[in-house]
Amino acid sequence: MNFHLQKPYEYQHLKMWLTENKSRLPKTLDTDIAVFLDVQQAIETNIARIERQFELHGRVTEVAKASKRLLVTIYETMKNA
Repeated sequence: MNFHLQKPYEYQHLKMWLTENKSRLPKTLDTDIAVFLDVQQAIETNIARIERQFELHGRVTEVAKASKRLLVTIYETMKNA
């Protein structure tokens, strides 16, 4: 996998990278902050949560920030693996 995202990670870039590489990621992932038993489901759920927060509030909410942190965790764990 090509890891080329630059910090600070933008949501749209994370979303694109994770969506494009979702099928190549492991089924489960143990990270420093969470254990993802279904990585694909975690990606889909957190992207949907962020999109819904933008829809409802038109801004970045704490819920969206928390979901983005989880997506960053998945990306960085895979990058450092």
